[in-house]
Amino acid sequence: ASDFEAAIPSLIGKAIATDEPSNQISEGTGMWSRVAPAEGVGGLKGFRIMDRRRGTTNEQFNDPKWKAPEGANLAFKFYCTQPQEVILEVNGHIQRRLKITASDEWQSMEIPAESLINTRNQQPMPSWADTGSVTIKEAPDFDITQIIFADFKWSQGGKEAPATSLVDSDEPLYLTPEMATTSESFWRVMKDRSVSDQPLRIGGVEYAKGLGVHADSKLTFDLNGKFSTFHVVPGPDDAHHGTLEMIIQVDGKESYRSGPISRPTFKKAKPLKIPVSGARKLTLIVESSDGQNGGDHANWADARLCE
Repeated sequence: ASDFEAAIPSLIGKAIATDEPSNQISEGTGMWSRVAPAEGVGGLKGFRIMDRRRGTTNEQFNDPKWKAPEGANLAFKFYCTQPQEVILEVNGHIQRRLKITASDEWQSMEIPAESLINTRNQQPMPSWADTGSVTIKEAPDFDITQIIFADFKWSQGGKEAPATSLVDSDEPLYLTPEMATTSESFWRVMKDRSVSDQPLRIGGVEYAKGLGVHADSKLTFDLNGKFSTFHVVPGPDDAHHGTLEMIIQVDGKESYRSGPISRPTFKKAKPLKIPVSGARKLTLIVESSDGQNGGDHANWADARLCE
């Protein structure tokens, strides 16, 4: 035990608050209780619930940093090779039963507030904004320990529409992490930032838009034959200090391979224009090419689809 110390705001001087709200609730175990770190296919890190009777609870939502934005949905990824069901509970009395489908790949789920029902008045939950706690419990006759959960975040209720729901437009569609139908990454996938949460920089050039990743990673996007070209500037982030390789596949066929890249030998990023007319899927892969992925930071800068 130690003496209690308090800081009086008027005596702090010119100190200002620098923390900002975050839509990223947890990537790994985060603040979930009774869980253990786990890793699914592709190296994406998450957690496995260890207590079948009580499940897991997260109360970090009481902190304004993680308060849900108005109109947001709760989104997360899960990996499970056997069908399961769980009960999602908010604030102890608002519930929804979720079906966890089986797959050999990571899957995503996005849950709107109105799909949960208040057990006290049988009314739908109006918003995630008043969430204090979230509990995930085992549904009867199922085994919650077979599921790996990861990448909990607040999604802006469809404001960033996936490629499958695009309407015709002459404007290019810039890729975001939320658009990926499957997402595997050693660490995380960042929108318009490097994986270390810095501006996207390749060869000293800064890019306003793109995806920042850490090897090994694999992102797949559904195109559904709606686009003609994919524009991208691939390359190692300026903070990269390993050796990696970047690959682009269209419908499973390789359209681009960078060869081994190390920052000291990397000269200049080259924009690519890859035909995707009639294609169903686009896959972006970053691999460690020297057997060690420490510091293997890569950017898919200016990644956009055009009709």
